[in-house]
Order: sequence, then C-alpha cells, then structure tokens
Amino acid sequence: MRAFFGTMGGMANDDVTVSLTGDEALILFDLLHRWEDDNRVSAPQHKAEQVALWNLSALLERS
Repeated sequence: MRAFFGTMGGMANDDVTVSLTGDEALILFDLLHRWEDDNRVSAPQHKAEQVALWNLSALLERS
C-alpha cells in the first residue's frame, strides 16, 4: 500500500509516502477505529487534523 498525502492550504508543497503491507494497513485501520469507538482519542482541534484522519482512514480501508 502506498499513501500519498498532498498539501493543505499554506503548507509546503512536499509529499510524504508511507508504505505498509496489506496486513499492516489492516491492523492500523482496526486499531484506529477501535480507539475511536472506545473514545480513546481526543477530537481533532483543527479542521486540517480531521481531514488528515479521514484521508488516512480512507486509504487504509481501500487497501
């Protein structure tokens, strides 16, 4: 799996690539959603944080 994160308003035009195996992506996806379901993560403080989490979740779910 390759995740490409683009830029968000005003940030530098640098991309970051994260490579995970399919198993790692599934484990990370399950872990993030379990933490969310258990209210173990705090709500994002900024819209950009929420968008980044949604994008990461979507990339993991597609893998």
